[in-house]
Amino acid sequence: MAEYSDNAKRVYQKLYQNKDETNLFEVHKRVAKAVSTTEEEYVQFKWMLDEKIFRPNSPTFIGAGMKTKNSFDGQLLACFIVGIEDSMDPIIQLWEVASKIYASGAGIGINITNLREKGSPISGGGFASGPVAYLKVLEVVSQTVRSGGKNRRAANLGVFYYNHPDTLSILDTKLNGEELQAFNISMIVDSWYMNSVIK
Repeated sequence: MAEYSDNAKRVYQKLYQNKDETNLFEVHKRVAKAVSTTEEEYVQFKWMLDEKIFRPNSPTFIGAGMKTKNSFDGQLLACFIVGIEDSMDPIIQLWEVASKIYASGAGIGINITNLREKGSPISGGGFASGPVAYLKVLEVVSQTVRSGGKNRRAANLGVFYYNHPDTLSILDTKLNGEELQAFNISMIVDSWYMNSVIK
């Protein structure tokens, strides 16, 4: 079996071992058993883990072979793509779904282009908070609901089209290094945009 550094053992203990597992090789047993359909697959997969030949993603290490109280038993995916509508009820439902995804050990990817710009009027009176405000709530949720119930923050990907009215304020949130730390933010561009940059 390959040698694992003390740091690697600490990472396993902190992030991947469940309460019944005393070392990283027991994690490998659980994961290999959960993802294999035959004894031969189990032996081969466990050997690859033990020898550091292959590494699955963190949700696999956390979730494989585990039972939880929600609908994500033993889920192995790192990211769920979720939609969002520009209405309060769907936004609140998104926060609930995101909480369950974070608790399962995964993160979310979300396109925020549908959310209206900050300050635009809303039908019930008042003004829209804008996409950045809703991302900040999601960040609080992802920081509060630790990923997979472990001491690991959940990760998020926020995307938006370059022509959203709040493009500059969305990009500005990443400049100071303090806001949306649990988010990767990506701007979607098209050929017209790229040709404009070139010209």
